[in-house]
Amino acid sequence: MSIKITRLKHLARMLSVPVVVTTHVARGADKNDPPTLQQLRGSGDIEAVADTILLLHKDTNAANDLCISVAKNRNAPTGTVVLHDFFNFLGK
Repeated sequence: MSIKITRLKHLARMLSVPVVVTTHVARGADKNDPPTLQQLRGSGDIEAVADTILLLHKDTNAANDLCISVAKNRNAPTGTVVLHDFFNFLGK
């Protein structure tokens, strides 16, 4: 997998465009806890090559809020952003 990830990053730099790669969390992950880098499938490869890693999950305290955790960011700080009433906004 690391060769594919490395090639995607090379392509992004060559074309000066961002590349978004999606993956899922491991099966053993607790659905009530926020995801972590360790739970990502193939996260070692992804973490080594990626400049930024965002983890999206529903807020367990507020059903309509979406949390975006910046788990890795080479050029800026990490942290969590909460989009309040995100799922109401989508109409779901």
